[in-house]
Amino acid sequence: MIDQDTKVGDGPGHLSKFRVRNTEERERFLVAAVLNRPEGVLVLVGDCLWDRRDFWDQEFTPLIDSLKVR
Repeated sequence: MIDQDTKVGDGPGHLSKFRVRNTEERERFLVAAVLNRPEGVLVLVGDCLWDRRDFWDQEFTPLIDSLKVR
């Protein structure tokens, strides 16, 4: 899916979007936004059913974009 260095909120970071299949019946959509900060690593994770990924990706994206790093 997506795995790239990009802007996360107002800082440089990394964004990954995955299709995770635990079993034939269980598929998930996972979004991970990662920022390397002097105080430590900040990770934002969004997780939902694979069938609901279109709806939740539209919800996760503005949340990630709105992050303000100090």
